[in-house]
Amino acid sequence: MSTASESQDLITNDVKKTNIETQEIIDKAADLILHCGAMLFTSGAGMGVNSGLGTFRGIAADVWPPLLQHPELDYIDMCNPSWFRKPDNNSALQHQNKMQQPVST
Repeated sequence: MSTASESQDLITNDVKKTNIETQEIIDKAADLILHCGAMLFTSGAGMGVNSGLGTFRGIAADVWPPLLQHPELDYIDMCNPSWFRKPDNNSALQHQNKMQQPVST
């Protein structure tokens, strides 16, 4: 028969083991993030709402109101790809630009 102290020691050891394993997983994830070439974050319908992001419709609809504060902007102007083409500090665009340059022979 085990005593309460022995049971507590087993629980404490299990918690320590779990904490070490969890820390190893966190360290591995951090290493992967630090040494990756690129990261892609995605979200689908409904995933962002629970995180506090606004929706296009419904109770949490607040995506458009900030944009509507600028009536001088047309929807087409807001979606103009040139707003998103900033090669500085954008490794994907830097790579794309490099790939589009002609090869000299």
